[in-house]
Amino acid sequence: MLCDFGVEVTRPFEPWGDVRTAETPGGAVAVALHRGPYNRVREAHDAIATWMAANGRESAGHSWEIYGDPTPDPANTETTVMYLVR
Repeated sequence: MLCDFGVEVTRPFEPWGDVRTAETPGGAVAVALHRGPYNRVREAHDAIATWMAANGRESAGHSWEIYGDPTPDPANTETTVMYLVR
């Protein structure tokens, strides 16, 4: 599985070692907001899969997660899950 990890930056930069620029793909996406501990984020992925099946959509091959700031109570931590769809 190809997996990139990234942080948002305010300007372009030259690649350095294993650090390089990347962009999330453009297009229609299915989005789910998971509020809770990271070990349950699979529920958001499953909800998107259920939505895609019910709405005749399929993954276009890319998905990503955006992690909010951790909170003292994991029940309040937010993760946004996104799938590019066709």
